Amino acid sequence: MHYSQVMIELTRTCNMKCSHCIRGASQKEKLNKETFIKFLENMEVESIESISFTGGEPSLEHEMISFIADELERRNISIGSFYIATNGVVPNVGGFMASLAKLYAISDEKDMCSVSISRDDYHLESGMATAEEVLSAFKFVQVETFSEYYLFNDGFAKDHPMATKTYDPADTYTSIYNDVIQTDEPIYLSVNGGIGIGCNFSYDRFDNELKFTNIDNIKNSEDFKETLIKYANEIGMEIEVD
Repeated sequence: MHYSQVMIELTRTCNMKCSHCIRGASQKEKLNKETFIKFLENMEVESIESISFTGGEPSLEHEMISFIADELERRNISIGSFYIATNGVVPNVGGFMASLAKLYAISDEKDMCSVSISRDDYHLESGMATAEEVLSAFKFVQVETFSEYYLFNDGFAKDHPMATKTYDPADTYTSIYNDVIQTDEPIYLSVNGGIGIGCNFSYDRFDNELKFTNIDNIKNSEDFKETLIKYANEIGMEIEVD
C-alpha cells in the first residue's frame, strides 16, 4: 500500500513548556520499535510520499529516528521526503544529526526534505543558539522566525489569546485509489499505537476523541481501508473510493 502522508509521534516528552503548545502537558511515553514495526507490517506499507516526525520534542528520540530510517531501508520501503519541527534545544546534536543524515540518504525527493527550527515569539530563547548553528550545516535545515500565527485551541493553548482555530478531521479529504491512500492531513501514529488523521490536537483529545483505531486492531491494508472508510462516513469526512 502506498501512503501520501504519514506522521509518527516519537515521544510525548518535551524539554520545554511553552504556553502555546497544543499538545498539553508532557507525558513519559515514547514510541517503541515493536509498535512501529506493527505499523509497517499491519498497514502493508510499500511507500510513503512524505513522512513527518513529531512529539513532544522529536530530537530527544534521535535513536528511534535512526532505527526507523534503517527499518525503512531494510524493508525497501521508499520515502519521498521527511519533515521535522524542533524547538532547537537538542541535548545530543551529534546523534540528532546522524539520524537526519540517514533519513536524507534514503529520501527520493531530497529537495523536499525539511527540518524546521522554531524561532517565533512564542518560544523561549535560552539554550538554542548552539544547536541552531550546528544543525544549519545541513542545507535542509531552516530557521522559522514567525512573529505571529494562528494557534489551535487545544492543550496549553486553550486560553491563549491567539488560539482561534480548532482542528476537525471532518474538514479533511481522503481518496483511496487501488493501492494508494491520498490524504490532505497525515495518517497519524501515536506512541501508544493509536491511529488518527491530522496533527493539530492535544494528546488527550487524540486519545479520547480523534483516534479511530489502534494498530493492534488492523490486520492488513484492506482492513485499514475499510476502517478508514467507515470512520470517514461516521464523521462526515469527504472521501472518494475507486
